[in-house]
Amino acid sequence: MVDPVGLLSACSRGMVMIEVPAYDPDIPEQFEDQEGHLNFFNQTSLKCLLIRLGFEPVVLDGFGPSMDTYWRPRNIWKRRLGRFFSQDHFMGRYRSRCSRGIWLRALARGSMCAS
Repeated sequence: MVDPVGLLSACSRGMVMIEVPAYDPDIPEQFEDQEGHLNFFNQTSLKCLLIRLGFEPVVLDGFGPSMDTYWRPRNIWKRRLGRFFSQDHFMGRYRSRCSRGIWLRALARGSMCAS
């Protein structure tokens, strides 16, 4: 998404469901393997953006494999081969909830939505 602020502003009267990669500045390997991502969020920055734009976060959590395990240097070939052969970044195993998961999921209510 080139302009997340513009897109979310246009949706401020409804509910939004967002799923984005979770980024941690303490894990530099993430930024070498961006796969075309233009904006980087962690739980705090995504929540702040939603609130600044008038959204009320209903759910905001991490999911997928543990970020610490997934980004270990020894797992680099496993990640690359898995994506190459499956053409699916989820590969069927990234569906569990994990507070430090590699993905963030948010459900937020816009300011004009009824409670």
